[in-house]
Amino acid sequence: PEPPHALGQPLLRTPQRGPQADLNAELLPSGKTSLFVGANDLGARQSSWNVAVKENLSPHLLLGGGVLYNNLGVMAQYNPGVLGFETRIYDPAFPTVDAYGNLNVAHGLSIFGGERDILHNGRRTVFGLQLQF
Repeated sequence: PEPPHALGQPLLRTPQRGPQADLNAELLPSGKTSLFVGANDLGARQSSWNVAVKENLSPHLLLGGGVLYNNLGVMAQYNPGVLGFETRIYDPAFPTVDAYGNLNVAHGLSIFGGERDILHNGRRTVFGLQLQF
């Protein structure tokens, strides 16, 4: 089937266009509950947005939910030390799962890599540098 569209443009499942820039912020990251907000694929014709509430279940495990990539979704992060893992599940109409691994280089600095949309043929490998401050 044809992937869903947001305002007439395919969302996430587009041909590789080269580097993308995402900007996300986490408000109250050290609290029991935090707010995750941001934008994905900045500068593109159709950027997407994130607004989610995250709950710290333990010092290394976070669960959250809200709007991910302009769709209803949930997320989980497990980050016990040098290596971490994150998954995002979103878009109830076209269920999509992303999976990422993180290499934590320094406090607030990590290198990530993974797959977007691992359940469908349109999946793509992504990697990058993530700063959190």
